[in-house]
Amino acid sequence: MNEIENPVETGSPLSGSPVAGIGDAKPSPTPSAAAGEVAQGNPGRVVSLQYPFKAGDKTLQAVTFTRRPKAGDLIQGHGASTPAEQELYQIAALLGVNAEDLKEMDGQDYMAVQREWAAFLGVR
Repeated sequence: MNEIENPVETGSPLSGSPVAGIGDAKPSPTPSAAAGEVAQGNPGRVVSLQYPFKAGDKTLQAVTFTRRPKAGDLIQGHGASTPAEQELYQIAALLGVNAEDLKEMDGQDYMAVQREWAAFLGVR
């Protein structure tokens, strides 16, 4: 019988800001996985934005996933009509931003956020 390794996730310190990614914390580059290796998403990893966007009354220059997604996050529909819209709501919830605000994020930046999201799910 083969043993399955389950690495224990340890929390990363987040900024003192109520919403991760907002505040004075300096964004750090998101490391990429080696070729052929699937990256593992880690809460607290900062995704720097090339094109800051407005979320509520703040302009975000970086975003951070506050935690790993749970099954409930993945099955919650939020009234989405398409899988892409459902993903947007799921990502927004874990970033701590309003989904309507997230729709205003630049496409290139959203693709970077999607890569981090995919890393949480073990998808390339």
